[in-house]
Amino acid sequence: MVIWDEALMIHRHAFEAQERTVKDLMNESKDKTKEKVFGGKTLLFGGDFRQILPVIRGGSRENIVDASISRSRLWKHFHVFELSENMRLLNGNCNSAEKQSISEFSKWILDLGDGKLPSKEIEGEDDEPTWIKIPDDLLIESGENPIETIVQAIYPGLLDKIENQDYLRKRCILTPKNDTVDQINDYVVSMFPGKEHVFLSSDSICPQSYDFENAELLYNQEYLNSQKLSVVPNHVLRLKLNVPVMLTRNINPSAGL
Repeated sequence: MVIWDEALMIHRHAFEAQERTVKDLMNESKDKTKEKVFGGKTLLFGGDFRQILPVIRGGSRENIVDASISRSRLWKHFHVFELSENMRLLNGNCNSAEKQSISEFSKWILDLGDGKLPSKEIEGEDDEPTWIKIPDDLLIESGENPIETIVQAIYPGLLDKIENQDYLRKRCILTPKNDTVDQINDYVVSMFPGKEHVFLSSDSICPQSYDFENAELLYNQEYLNSQKLSVVPNHVLRLKLNVPVMLTRNINPSAGL
C-alpha cells in the first residue's frame, strides 16, 4: 500500500506540474497577445492619401498633417498595397484614342496627388509655390454669370431633355459649400417655365420638448427659419412642374417617402 500510494503521489505531482506548465504557456500567450498591435489580429484599412486630410478646427497645415494616419505610432506596422490601374476610367467601350486620352488623364491625376506636377508662384505668395497649371480642356471659361456658365456646360439643352433619365443620371455639379448648392438649384428652377410653388418647413418648437418655454424665447421663428443644416432640407423649398427632386434620406416610410 505504501508503494502504491507513493506511485499515486508521483503521478499526481507530475499531472499538477504539467497543468501548471499549460497554464503558464496560456498566460504567456495572452501576455504576448496584449503586446501585439490590435491583439494580433489582421485588419484591412482602405483609403487614399490624395483625398481630403483630417479636419482640424482652427489647425495649421502642420496640425492637419500630424493628424493623418501616416503620422501615427502604429504606421510602422502597416503594409501598404497600391492599385495600379484606374478601373473607373478604363472600360471596354473605349476605342484606342479614347483609351490614350483616359490614360493621360489618369496619369495627370496621379501626378497631382503625388505632388509631381510643377508648381508655380503667384505674386504676393510668401511661402513655397503651391499653385499648379490645370489643362485648358478641364476648365470652363467663366462669363459674367459663373453659375449660368457651369449649368450650360454640364446640362446643355436642359429644358428639352429634362424627361430623359439617362441625360440627368450621367451629369452632376459638385460644390464644397451648401450655399453654392442653393444658388445653383435656385437658378435651375428659375430656368423652367410655369408657376413656382413654395413649400415651408415647420418653424416652431414642439411643446413636448425639454425646457420648452425657455427654448421658445431663445429660438424665435426667424432664427429657426434661417438655419441651414446638411442633414435636413432648408426652410424654403421652391419647385416647379417637371423639376426633378431627389430624396436622399427616407425619414418617414409610413408616409410613403
